[in-house]
Amino acid sequence: MTRRSVLFVATGGSRRRAVSIESAEVLAAGGRATVIVDHLGAWKSSALPDGVEIVETTALELRHWARAWEQLLVFAAPAFVVRVLGRGALMRPVTRLHRAYLRLFATRLHRGLFMPVYRALTRRVRARLISRAVLRGAAYDAVVVSDPRSVIDVAAIRRADPYAFGAAPLTFRLTDAEAAGAVGAGAAR
Repeated sequence: MTRRSVLFVATGGSRRRAVSIESAEVLAAGGRATVIVDHLGAWKSSALPDGVEIVETTALELRHWARAWEQLLVFAAPAFVVRVLGRGALMRPVTRLHRAYLRLFATRLHRGLFMPVYRALTRRVRARLISRAVLRGAAYDAVVVSDPRSVIDVAAIRRADPYAFGAAPLTFRLTDAEAAGAVGAGAAR
C-alpha cells in the first residue's frame, strides 16, 4: 500500500472540526496530512491530531519584505526604545506610553492602513509564499479545499503557479461533513 499524502487548505477556518477528523483519518491510514491555516490561534480550540503538519499563512507573510519592514518600524523599534529608556524610575511612565502607542497608533495603523494597502498591492504574494513553502518539492495525492475562503486562496495559487498542485485532484468540501454523514468518505480514499 502506498502512503497517502493529503493537503487540506483551511484558511477560512469555518470547518475546523471536519478538517481535524479527516486529517486524523489520513494519519490513521498511515498517510501524511498537511493543513494550511490562516491564523493558528483560531485552531487552538479544535485540536488537530499529533503528526499533522500545520502551516500558518500569517507566519509566511511575515517573511515578505514589506511585512518585515512594517513590523520592524511600527512595533520592534518602539519596543527597543522602551527597553532602553524604561529602566529604573522611568519604567512605569515609559511602559504606559508604549501601551498607549500600541493601542492608539500602531495597531490602528497596522489594521486600518497598512494591511488593506498591503493586501491590495500584493495580491499574488500570499499565493507565491504558500506555493514556495508548502507545495514545491512535495507531492500530494489529494488537495482538500475545505471552506469558501480556501477556494479563493487555491484559485490564487493556481493563477500564480498553474502547476503548483501537480497532478493532485482538488476535492471541494464546502458543506458540513458531520451533518451530511460524509466524514467517513473523506480524503483518505
